[in-house]
Amino acid sequence: MAAAEAVALRLTRQEQEIRWLTAEIGRLKEQEPQRCSGSCSPELQTLRAENEKLRYRLLYLRRSLAAELALGEPKSQQQQPSLAGGEGKAGDKNSPIASVSASQNKSKREKKKKENEVVNGFRSELQHEPGFIEDRLKLYETLKKEHDALLAYRAGNQRKPIKITLIDGKVTEGESWKTTPYQLAAAISRGFAANAVIAKVNGELWDLDRPLEGDCRLELLTFENEEAQAVYWHSSAHILGEAMESYYEGCLCYGPPIENGFYYDMYIENRGVSSTEFPVLETSCKNIIKEKQPFERLEVSKEVLLDMFKYNKFKCRILNEKVDTPTTTV
Repeated sequence: MAAAEAVALRLTRQEQEIRWLTAEIGRLKEQEPQRCSGSCSPELQTLRAENEKLRYRLLYLRRSLAAELALGEPKSQQQQPSLAGGEGKAGDKNSPIASVSASQNKSKREKKKKENEVVNGFRSELQHEPGFIEDRLKLYETLKKEHDALLAYRAGNQRKPIKITLIDGKVTEGESWKTTPYQLAAAISRGFAANAVIAKVNGELWDLDRPLEGDCRLELLTFENEEAQAVYWHSSAHILGEAMESYYEGCLCYGPPIENGFYYDMYIENRGVSSTEFPVLETSCKNIIKEKQPFERLEVSKEVLLDMFKYNKFKCRILNEKVDTPTTTV
């Protein structure tokens, strides 16, 4: 339970900071009531922003603590040996076995009560995402609808029979704008499809759910392939980035795959990162994975992406420096 103790300690500190900030906000409101009816002073606005950030981090700390408490009873308490010589029977309330069972039940009830308190405390806090995430998702949803409509039009009006040549030389048939690499992998075997990470179409990396567009040569890559590993680590970096962005509310910068893994760097104003926060991020990543969020490919103009990431000067700089084509993918 060392991780839980570390999270609990940080939780206490965060709550103390929130109480202090709330008191400061109240003090500043009393000093300038006439101004707060419209626009508040920069000092008060800064304190309010810090208070909101602390509240959001507090949600993650409580969620992580609840997860730690829910890990289960220690093994020593999960099973008790039977008493030798037939002394005491399970049906005898005065027997040692009955006493141990009652003690275990009481311990479980107390533990469950603590878990509920943590979860209820978590739910009672103001729950929201940073504003820029909401704005970005709204734009993404609009672009996704346009993409899906275009794909549906092509599948309905431009579909035609195509021939797909597999890596072993076998030729199979499909339909343009409809047949996907994953469908072909599943036709080979469901186990193979489950292990496939990415496809290559005519030498180009191709998402498993992306429809084929014409006659092609298809290769299906599993994690043993170096290119597939890079794709897997890159996707993993996006999961970490989502957790970091929600928790720290900073600006994501680079999140590339590396030789044996991945990383994501982030610009965070007026604070650092502590190793005691790693369990919180790990729990958040696990929750994101459990949600089974799809990795979806969109082709978007550079101008639209600059608008999507206008809150993040680092992403905008990367777009201006790296993207030299009218469109790119996200």
